[in-house]
Parts: sequence; structure tokens; C-alpha cells
Amino acid sequence: MESAVPPGLALAGAMGRAGIFGRRFSSAALAALSNPDCGATRKKKVAMWIGYVGTGYKGLQLHGDHPTIEADLDKAIYKAGGILDSNYGHHMKVGWARSSRTDKGVHSLATVISLKMELPIDAWRDDPGGIEIADMINRHLPQCIRVFGVVPVSKLVSKTFRPRMACSERSYDYFLPALCVGINQRVSTCEIKQLLEQFRLQLKLFEGEHPFHNYTIRRNYGKPKQQDLNWRTRTPIAADNSSSSSEEEDEDGDADEPRLRVQQKPSPAYWLQELDPTDRITAQHYRKIIRCSCGDIEKFGDTLALRVSVTGASFMVHQIRKMIGTAVAVTRKLLPPDIIQMSLCRHSRIVLPIAPCEGLTLASSKFCSQHSTSHAINLSSLGCQRREAFWKDHVFLEIVKAMRSERDPWNKWCEAMDSYCYLPEPNVSSLRDAWLDWKKQRNACLM
Repeated sequence: MESAVPPGLALAGAMGRAGIFGRRFSSAALAALSNPDCGATRKKKVAMWIGYVGTGYKGLQLHGDHPTIEADLDKAIYKAGGILDSNYGHHMKVGWARSSRTDKGVHSLATVISLKMELPIDAWRDDPGGIEIADMINRHLPQCIRVFGVVPVSKLVSKTFRPRMACSERSYDYFLPALCVGINQRVSTCEIKQLLEQFRLQLKLFEGEHPFHNYTIRRNYGKPKQQDLNWRTRTPIAADNSSSSSEEEDEDGDADEPRLRVQQKPSPAYWLQELDPTDRITAQHYRKIIRCSCGDIEKFGDTLALRVSVTGASFMVHQIRKMIGTAVAVTRKLLPPDIIQMSLCRHSRIVLPIAPCEGLTLASSKFCSQHSTSHAINLSSLGCQRREAFWKDHVFLEIVKAMRSERDPWNKWCEAMDSYCYLPEPNVSSLRDAWLDWKKQRNACLM
């Protein structure tokens, strides 16, 4: 139940609900809040560390009338007095930005939201981690969303600070029932070791910088540039190879190899050598994976599970889930063992399986010191303790609940893969021959 604002603390006019914050701060702030002319509040750019259980939400970002994390968070900050009436619902007015976005059903322990909040002048005097501010916002949030801390962004970088750009590393954990890779109570210790080794080898192939166009919604990241559109019809026109842009150049170093146009695109796997303005692989499709590993078997309630950890600079939509899905499919011998290597070549076009969203969690976010912002947005030790408690009490239990459910998404997914995850052998052979030929020509060019 929301507590009422004590008499004399609510600010008049534009100050709106700022008095709710004032109740928890120093006597100087309380005295200022009772006088609207004192300028007791100010708009200050902050970095807000949040965590959430993504079940039941259509992702983090606002999405029309659908339930989203940001919709609930925006409302809670407004009710707590951090956003004025005139700015509520208008993220542009408060400079709202996020360090990363998550898909529908994905959880998070390390999302940073930045915005300009209405705050008392001494908001962090005795509370540098912004725990009290977080508590005021949490009063208006459901238990599945928590604010761990609210810290000020340094004046030196407040105008240029963008959490998405300042975040240099993002680490995700995917919790996968061990049964998905063939591990159960009846499998011997030796067989378990072999299955884990094979699964880890497949995951290791993702490390490094590669084009991950086969692991996302490709059209979202390779839209033709304005100059590549016919100015009358707004339709793509053929690119001039003699003066192609950097996005159109062959970054694999094979610019001199012969090009063959595929007249009919075989599905679900084919090789495309000639640049196609309607299906371009650009710099946006390249991502750097720093680590991709799998730990030992863990117990999630009564279920044996594996924790797959993926760390990278940034990720595209569905990328991690498709990486997990493909590695699982290879381990289950549904896809050939060299499919990952072929899929990470810019000329390949392959339809790959996607793992369920229920096991994916954003575990940590690292902010690089070269942006001169890491000191300004560190989460306090108390905030870290609250984040760990939120993981144990909410995110972990939600994943366990999904694994125990009669509608276990992984069981249905594995059944669907066993039935439908299949690449016709002629397509795979043709793709492999083109890939091997490309590797041979590339190596010859590099010598």
C-alpha cells in the first residue's frame, strides 16, 4: 500500500511529486521541500541499476500497449516523484536510455537505465549508493522488478554519457537442462565427459570476431543505405563494385575470388558469393565473442542443468539463443559438426535452431574506464548484495519453475528439433564444397 505524503512536503505546480523523495533525506532537504521557492529539487542525470524477471513481459523496451519492464519502471519513478507530470510518458524529455535490451521472457541482473530525475539537492549526502532512492522506487514496483541502486553520473560526462555505448562487456548466462545434450541419470560418467567435451568444443568455435548474420533477424541489421535506393521508386539498386562502400567490401579478404550468382536460393542452407543489395552482410552483423563456455553439471531443484556463459561486447536479437540452439543440435547429431564454422562465413545462409528464452539471463555489465564513466556508475556493495538476493529469491526460482513445469519449454523444443531440425544432404554438401573452396582461395590470397 502506498504511503501518503506528509502535510507541507508536497511541492506546488511543476514540482509535482518530488516531495515523496524528500521524506527520506536530511532535515535541510525537508525544510527546502516545504518551500517551493527554495529550489529544493533539481533534475540530475543518474544511472539506475535494475534487475527483473522477464516472464510475462514483452521484453525490456516500451512496446505499444504490451506489458514491458520499462513501462512499469517509468510508472514507478513517476509515482515516487522522480518524473514530473509534464514529462511522464515522454522518454525523450528525460533523456531515457538503456545499456542493453532483452527479448521477451529474458531475465536480467545488470541492466543500467540512465535518465534525468527530479531529486533533492542532497540526495546522495549520506547514501552514495542511492539505496534510499531505490527503495522509494521499489515501493511502486512489482516484486519481479527491483532497483538495486541509483548513482549520479559525473558532471564531466553527463552530457555525453550513453549506457549502451559506455558498456564494453555484457555477460549472459543460459541455463540449459542437461537432458538437452543427452545427459541423464542412466548415462555413464565416461559418456557424460564426452558429451560435455563435445558441447564445449562447439561453443568454443563462437569465440572471436565473426559475422553472426545467421544467428539473428538478418534484415534488421543490413538495411540498404539511402544512396543505395532508387530515388524515384525507393527500391534497392545494384551496387557498383568499383566504388563500393566499406559495408559492401569483402572483409574476409577474398575480393579477387570469382563470384557466382545463386539464381534460386535453396533452403534452408545455401552459399551466396555475389553481393546482393537486398541481402547484405555489413559491419553491423559482426560481433566479438570474448568467452563462450560451459560449466559443470549443476542441480536446479530436481533437474540437472548446465550453465553456459557468453561474454561479448554486444549482441544482436536472438543471437545467444541461436548460438546455444546450434551447439545443442550439433551435440545431438542433428546438424553436421562443421556447421558452426560454415555459418560464421559471410557468404553462407543457413536456418539455425533457437533455444527457449526462459533460460537466458543478463548476468553482468562492465563499463570501460576509457569512457571516464566507470567510477560514476559502480554499484555499491549493498546494491550487489541486493542483486545477489534477487537472483536467489526470484530469477533462480523462476528458471527452476520453468524446468519443473509440465509445459517444460526445453522438452518441447528438443522434440521439435528431433522432428524438424534437418538440413538436406545435397544442400550441406554444396555448401561445404563452396566453403572449402573459399577457404582455399582465401589462404592463397593471404600467402
